[in-house]
Amino acid sequence: MSLALVISVRFYENLYHGAGGWPPAPARLFQALLSGSACGATIPDRTLDALEWLERLRAPIVAAPCSVLGSGWTNYVPNNDLDARLSKRKPPSMAEAVAAIRTPKKVRPVLLESEPPLLYVWFFDGAGAQAGEVCQAAHDLLWLGWGIDQAWGEAHVTDSADTETRLFEYDGVVYCPSEGGGDRAFLCPQPGSLRSLTDRYSATLNRFPIGGTNRKPTRAFVQPPRPHFGLVVYDAPPRRMVFALRAGDARSSFAPWPLAGAARLVERVRDAAAGRLRNRMADRRGEIERYLIGRGATDRDKARRVRIVPVPSVGHSHADMAIRRLAVDVPQACPMRFDDLHWAFAQEVWTDEDGAILRELQRAGDDDSMIRAFTGPARLWRSVTPLALPVGRGSSRTGTARRNREAAAAGAVRRALRHAGVRAAPFAIRVRREPFDAHGERAEAFADGTRFSEAALWHAEIGFAAPVAGPLLLGDGRYLGLGLMRPEADIDGVVAFEIEAGLADGAPIPWRSPAPPGGR
Repeated sequence: MSLALVISVRFYENLYHGAGGWPPAPARLFQALLSGSACGATIPDRTLDALEWLERLRAPIVAAPCSVLGSGWTNYVPNNDLDARLSKRKPPSMAEAVAAIRTPKKVRPVLLESEPPLLYVWFFDGAGAQAGEVCQAAHDLLWLGWGIDQAWGEAHVTDSADTETRLFEYDGVVYCPSEGGGDRAFLCPQPGSLRSLTDRYSATLNRFPIGGTNRKPTRAFVQPPRPHFGLVVYDAPPRRMVFALRAGDARSSFAPWPLAGAARLVERVRDAAAGRLRNRMADRRGEIERYLIGRGATDRDKARRVRIVPVPSVGHSHADMAIRRLAVDVPQACPMRFDDLHWAFAQEVWTDEDGAILRELQRAGDDDSMIRAFTGPARLWRSVTPLALPVGRGSSRTGTARRNREAAAAGAVRRALRHAGVRAAPFAIRVRREPFDAHGERAEAFADGTRFSEAALWHAEIGFAAPVAGPLLLGDGRYLGLGLMRPEADIDGVVAFEIEAGLADGAPIPWRSPAPPGGR
């Protein structure tokens, strides 16, 4: 039988000061459980057995309430050089010595914004005898983080299906271990972690051993061994709803939208949904404007904004790349409720002058086969809708002017990757106006009806040294469906050359290959 061990932690104050960022890593909770169960240097054998069982389980799911960084300050504390300074031939006064060894220590707590507790969830099969002992250790928890981060814990064993439902409805961010890459990495207990902590405690008690001889003893400092934990990659995937563009007269037929009108489609659907939400929840108008429209959003709000992705039909040589689906990604940190957004988007219809329905959005259920065509991971990505880049107008009449504009656009693509949170560095970038697919559209065709000029729109091809997971939307128009990238097959064994200048009599051809580092 599949069960779940759920440990919930609440702080006496909605503040967290521990190092390593928010949320606290599972390894930090593991240390807190061990510390809370100890009575001096003694730990009950049943607790040790339970923690050894816990460290053998797979890495847990971590669910954390939303948070923001608070205002920081600097404390000045003395370091450990006081004895050395006072032992000099001409020692300074105590006040002078303390003033000389002050070390700044920056403190910036995390402020918790929501009410739900911090959750750690381990899934396991079989009996839960050891899990009951871990629950008792959680009740003995005293703090999590620094000593000032006082907290209390609760734990219980429940059915895995009920736990998954609770995680889905959790009002916060749910981090899951990821094998395909992610944006966070947490230290987690693994076999040997408990033994390393007990060894470290014993070594700390004897970190000043006495050596030398009886006539001239010496005392040295021995650094205790570091604890043994494993680094696990985590991801917090957004909650996604997929809608199909259907004709009003037959629920089974699609009503495709032209690819070049991707930005107009997203803007229409987004504004209509925002209007319904404003009429229904007038008191949350500020959140709707900031996280759905993007009006008044700051850099901190980018990770919380709702993203609407037009999904073209791809995957076959005869696919026309028209838009037949819309994916709405709601970040877990977004303060807007998922069910409210679903209600707002599901009401969208297109009617004629007589009120007859021409096209409507219908929930596509759990079928995300077309979405997977844009998720990767892959090393080579090509744009389906062009990227909106802050590249000014300029003359392209000469080869040099065109090359300079393309170089500026390639630099803007690198900045767009950083703004989108893509940490992998590209090794090759190619930009152009023409589409990469035979059924695609030129970049200029997407400017009609948008705030972007034709000169700002570029198709791009990006090569990474290591596979990158999607979906990727890049550039200034990524919240309007522009800059949608599509993963392509690996290019190992294929070498492409680009001629950078014209041919001259007797002059060598200046070429270079954009082959990936370490590629064949």
